[in-house]
Amino acid sequence: MKKNVIIIEDQADQLQIISEAFIKSGFNVSIIPIPTLHDCIKQSNYTEILNAIEQAEPDMIALDILDEKEKEFGVDIIKEVRQVFKEIIPIVIISGNHPEKLLEYQAISSGIWAIKKPGSNFPKLMTSYIKTYVRPWLVANEIFYKSKTLDVRDSINELSKQVQILEIGLSRIKQMDAKLDLIFILAISKLNRGQRMRVIDYFVSNFNSQINLNFVDKLAKNQFKEKVKDLLSTSITKWSSELLRDAIMDIAKEALKDEVENAAQACLGLLVKGATMFFIKSD
Repeated sequence: MKKNVIIIEDQADQLQIISEAFIKSGFNVSIIPIPTLHDCIKQSNYTEILNAIEQAEPDMIALDILDEKEKEFGVDIIKEVRQVFKEIIPIVIISGNHPEKLLEYQAISSGIWAIKKPGSNFPKLMTSYIKTYVRPWLVANEIFYKSKTLDVRDSINELSKQVQILEIGLSRIKQMDAKLDLIFILAISKLNRGQRMRVIDYFVSNFNSQINLNFVDKLAKNQFKEKVKDLLSTSITKWSSELLRDAIMDIAKEALKDEVENAAQACLGLLVKGATMFFIKSD
């Protein structure tokens, strides 16, 4: 079943590119007409936008930040959406702003992810971004919120249906802490010691191919891997995403020169995939 996305973008050429990219990625697309958008911005009244969102019943909202005279109208729209709609609709921000600003946007509320607009080859890369990053992120959001009402078995089954999609981008998606935490808790809750040992083996076997540490030399990378392996083995009965993330970050600070947080997050993503895989196989 196709997902519905509503797009909020005030540049006609970019609106067309983003719309086509979502359509090629298997979405049903609705848009806010640009004249309507400009009128709402001019009047600082977003009622028509909120009505359009309600009528579209989207699975996700995609919007630009709409900068004008140092005013970020997209941020106002996000805040209005969060106030009006009880259900947390996932929002992906597609913006040309600096990466540091993108992180600020993600902190506005839960269920938000920001990606930077490609600087060149926009149509091709936009489609690639949506297929590789946005769809898996949307799937993870759905699992996260569904799992609040599902038991462990049903949540894992829901995850297994999407495992091929998740494997494309899970370890590369940033700002996934809450979703990774929950999926990891669900997956390890039923794993015995032997199965956890297999997760460690899976982590070691796939470390080099799935965790990008090109910025460090081979020796430092191997030292980091071995220290994380030792951590997993010695704490095998006490695994939790919070404990492992903090401990892996401490190891990364000693062994690596840069991208410490990203390395820890990528490790947790790989452990999630391994834990989920062995839980499903043990069913």
